Amino acid sequence: MNRRITVAAAVLTAVWAVGSAACAPYLPSTVVPAVQSPALEAFRTALKTYIDQTQRFRKAAALTGDAARDQTSADGSEAAVRLRQRSLAEAIQTKVRPAAQQGDVLSPAVADLIRKELARAFAGSKADVIRDGLEDQNEGLAAGSIDVTVNQIVALPRVPPVLLETLPQLPQQVEFAFSGRTLILRDVDADVVVDFIRRAFPDPPLAGRVPPPSQAAVSVGSDSLFRFRRLRARRPSR
Repeated sequence: MNRRITVAAAVLTAVWAVGSAACAPYLPSTVVPAVQSPALEAFRTALKTYIDQTQRFRKAAALTGDAARDQTSADGSEAAVRLRQRSLAEAIQTKVRPAAQQGDVLSPAVADLIRKELARAFAGSKADVIRDGLEDQNEGLAAGSIDVTVNQIVALPRVPPVLLETLPQLPQQVEFAFSGRTLILRDVDADVVVDFIRRAFPDPPLAGRVPPPSQAAVSVGSDSLFRFRRLRARRPSR
């Protein structure tokens, strides 16, 4: 009898553990990719510290978003995403990094190294592809930089894949974005500026053109959150 009770308790415990794991929000690994240059090790260390410090707030924000009502509708689902974003952004601004400053993650030495690598890429064989990619991402935006600050909530175009080859690899929690010549390290989940490098690009990306809407988009409307960018013909080589 006691053996049956013990077995039943073990089964219930296992079921509870599996159910809890299934209900837990997905969080990407906190591992920061290795850097190719020893000069970038300080950046990797600072970024690892940021990821570790924000991880528990990332989980709390995910749970807050998951608890939002009416997520079966498009509006409810988007509201849950926004709630998660706002919760994490507030935690970063007020609890994790209230006194954060430019250079805390991308130090001056690291910034100089990245500028040199970007200058080399802009002068290399893929220069035209890089400029085209930046212009595509800059669609509908001005060529100049906006005045960004650390911990600012901002939505900016991502650095195109062709230029990511030149930059340090990042964990999934952050990404490289840009505004004019400014390279921005941005938290993906919170839309918060982690750090930035002014005058990172040797010349400003061209302002992207806004393509005319298709007849289908005019008829049914479109949601900017899920809009796909139209591919344009590549400009002649410079």
